[in-house]
Amino acid sequence: MAFFILYFPLLFICTVALEILFWWFRWATLALVVYMAVRIICRSMPEPAALQWKEANLPRQSTHDPLPPDAEILFFIHGWPDDERIWDPIMRHFSDKYICITLTLPNFGEAPASYPLGSTRDAVVDCIAVTLDEALDVNGRTKCNLVAHDWGAILAMDLQRKRPELVSKLIIHEVECRMWDVHQHCSKLSAVIKMGIAYQWWLVTAFLLSTIPVLGTMCGALMTRQMAKAMGSPLPMSDNGRPRIYAGLNYLYLYTFVLDFYLELLRLRRDFDRRNSIQETEAHKVPTLFMYDGAGALLHSRSFVREMRDRHDCDVIALAGEGVDHWYIYKCPEVCIPMMKKWLESGEKQGDYDNPVTGLWE
Repeated sequence: MAFFILYFPLLFICTVALEILFWWFRWATLALVVYMAVRIICRSMPEPAALQWKEANLPRQSTHDPLPPDAEILFFIHGWPDDERIWDPIMRHFSDKYICITLTLPNFGEAPASYPLGSTRDAVVDCIAVTLDEALDVNGRTKCNLVAHDWGAILAMDLQRKRPELVSKLIIHEVECRMWDVHQHCSKLSAVIKMGIAYQWWLVTAFLLSTIPVLGTMCGALMTRQMAKAMGSPLPMSDNGRPRIYAGLNYLYLYTFVLDFYLELLRLRRDFDRRNSIQETEAHKVPTLFMYDGAGALLHSRSFVREMRDRHDCDVIALAGEGVDHWYIYKCPEVCIPMMKKWLESGEKQGDYDNPVTGLWE
């Protein structure tokens, strides 16, 4: 009698367990096939080379000219779907005391797509490193203060992780994602749910559609521009009045989130540290200022906020006020420039630590 009582529950449990196992196997196999295809594609991509970069050529606020002989470098990295112009207001302010340098990421800006199929996160980090080496050499410096926003912040943290000798201070805006060890910094379930945000899949779909000639290219561009418009991107047009947002900008969403991130979670690929043979040392603990829109999407982890609060050489500031959104660095830079300037000069903490710790994931 006991056998018949337990039979159906056990049968149900075994059926569900087998279904979960087969589901995981199917998706793991698909992910592996896609990953191998990407590896083959990436082998045909050019070696990392210096990206287009420029020093600030903007009206300076101060009449102090030339710059002080010991002027430090501020090296700016933009995010999606922007280009180097996103930093113009901030560079204009700091260019009287700092050597301000910015770059344009592959496929961004007005230049034609240098990587038609995109480029992996590791390759983009290497491109930025080559560019930074060149900029430092031209200006006779060995280190810089790295300033980054959105996707640029993720790439900047990776760059500092891989080449800590190049960075003296780090200022990141809006986004923090320590993707060099996904197993250490987030649980699998919460990571899959929270990293799989709908807009990311929309942009990945647009990128994949754009590989279909003519109609797919037009559809991908339309999808990307509509998403950028809905999110409030401030620079949809180039200086000559032509649209500069198209699906080719979305490659980081495909290669980083869909491939790197999920393959690392499934242990089908080594994480960033292991791929680059990185052993964490004190050199990786660079002074860091993290600023974000306190009423925004909170694209960062609570553990990172706590770390920034606890360390004496770091700070975290939640910004608030009229006009503050994801692109406050361009739309209302006056809310962040004084705090950036004060922190660069003195390292003094300015964040309000009485507020609770916030973040999209732990």
